[in-house]
Amino acid sequence: MVAMRSLIFAASLMALVPSVAFAGEPEQAPSSESPTRLQAERDAVEDDGYEIRLSLPTEDDRAAWLQPGLRVELAVEYGVLLPNGPAPRIGGFTAHVRPRLRIDELWSIAATFGYTVARGDFQGVRWSAVVEPIFHPIPSLGVSLALGYGGLSVTRSSGSFPAGSSTETGSRTLGDDERLYSCSGGGWVSQARVEYLAVVGPLFST
Repeated sequence: MVAMRSLIFAASLMALVPSVAFAGEPEQAPSSESPTRLQAERDAVEDDGYEIRLSLPTEDDRAAWLQPGLRVELAVEYGVLLPNGPAPRIGGFTAHVRPRLRIDELWSIAATFGYTVARGDFQGVRWSAVVEPIFHPIPSLGVSLALGYGGLSVTRSSGSFPAGSSTETGSRTLGDDERLYSCSGGGWVSQARVEYLAVVGPLFST
């Protein structure tokens, strides 16, 4: 009876040893991706080469400028205000800011704001703000007639100004040999303009 119990105990101990040894080793989850699949993905990446591929433009730059939309134009030009009678001759560089709305292929409308620093016989400033509808007989050509308001304030850069007297009238007509010493004021202005649009890129033109 004692021998039977010893045999059963030994058999039980031998059955526990593999279980203890198995429990002591960490289990490893089976890999879901086979080496063949990993190699195939790696080869696909190497074949692609990580090249940056830019999308092609959807339309030509010139065609994009002809589409309806808002544009802002900046311009610098030299101009001369021709005199009439005793009025001063004023010349100088003018800076223009022109927001323009392209309506369709034939028409645009713009608001032009100009500011001139006068140089020469008269020094001062001249400004204008006009609205101009623009007709495009061909896609890049524009013809406009503008109407708005402008003014100036200039003073003769050389010469002396005669002192006034209490008997002098507030307004008089100048003679042919007389010239104004200073001039300031404002009034309605108009201008005619012809332009040709040279497209430089999607964001700039001249």
